[in-house]
Amino acid sequence: MKAFIKGLDTWKKETIVKEEFVKHLESTATSNEDVEYKYLPSCPDDEPQKKINQGTILSNIQWKKFGLLCFVWIAVLLLQIAKNYTATCSIKYWLLTLLQTPVTVGVSMYQAIGLYQGRRLQFLSKIMAHIGLCIF
Repeated sequence: MKAFIKGLDTWKKETIVKEEFVKHLESTATSNEDVEYKYLPSCPDDEPQKKINQGTILSNIQWKKFGLLCFVWIAVLLLQIAKNYTATCSIKYWLLTLLQTPVTVGVSMYQAIGLYQGRRLQFLSKIMAHIGLCIF
């Protein structure tokens, strides 16, 4: 929600700047030159944003993360299916119910450790540098 509101604010600011620019051009319309519109700076160095090469959908998928997500989904699904074929409130039922916790917590801890060690942040900063944005 914060990103949406910030995007709206930036859009409003760019609209105001563009309108002022048009007014300025109309007031100083002595030449017929095309003047290029400048976007609001996203970085302190005010460089133009680089165009992103998007490629295909398959090249944009992060396969390691997708595989991890599929592993968790399939593991929980199999545990749920196995739980449905056991007697309610039996030892096997509660064992299958409680086994879902280590699967989900284990994957969450793996991601948390990656964030703590900075692997995720380094990856994000490389992407942002490629796009031309700055992380504050």
